Amino acid sequence: MSIEKIKREVASRIEQLMQHRKKSLLVAQLLKQNVKSWPEKVAETNELVNKAYEVINEVLLQHQIKWNNDLEREGIISYLEPTVHDIVIKNMDD
Repeated sequence: MSIEKIKREVASRIEQLMQHRKKSLLVAQLLKQNVKSWPEKVAETNELVNKAYEVINEVLLQHQIKWNNDLEREGIISYLEPTVHDIVIKNMDD
């Protein structure tokens, strides 16, 4: 499987994650109108980043991507990170 195909799948799954997150936030806002503190926003962002890495790892495992060493693994993840970063930034609310 090509790395570009994997990149597209990761991007698609992260987009789905972000859409689910937006819907959840909208429902929460409708139920209660409170402003989140900075630590709450940071914790939420950290959780989102962890979920994004889980998605990357799931896709790599699904496609049985194997690497020869940690440097190769980090290279693949580094290649995927800008795409994930762009999607997250595009979908983040302040």
